[in-house]
Amino acid sequence: MNLPELIDQYCAAWNHPEAAMRARLLDEVLAPQATYTDPNVYAASPAALLMHIEGVRAKRPGAQVLRHGPVDAHHHVAHFVWRVTQADGTLLREGIDVITLDAAGAKITGIIGFVR
Repeated sequence: MNLPELIDQYCAAWNHPEAAMRARLLDEVLAPQATYTDPNVYAASPAALLMHIEGVRAKRPGAQVLRHGPVDAHHHVAHFVWRVTQADGTLLREGIDVITLDAAGAKITGIIGFVR
């Protein structure tokens, strides 16, 4: 899986309606020690991130998280712009995620989100 595909699968985990599938999608892209930080939460593990995603989905049924534009990367660090839209396509918010990758560049080890 190349880096844009890795990011897109991470975003797809936010969008999937089934918790078990979200867990599977994240398991494929996150390292076991991966962390997630945004202005509202610090998730110290993939399991904590799954709980956070479930809470966000409950507040915004039908919303979609989508990568918007290219992924820029160097030295096992990348960033990308994301957008959250309602089911009808209305923009709810957008931001930037900065991610760190494992030495192989195959798994995400950290995610830091910024809301614009």
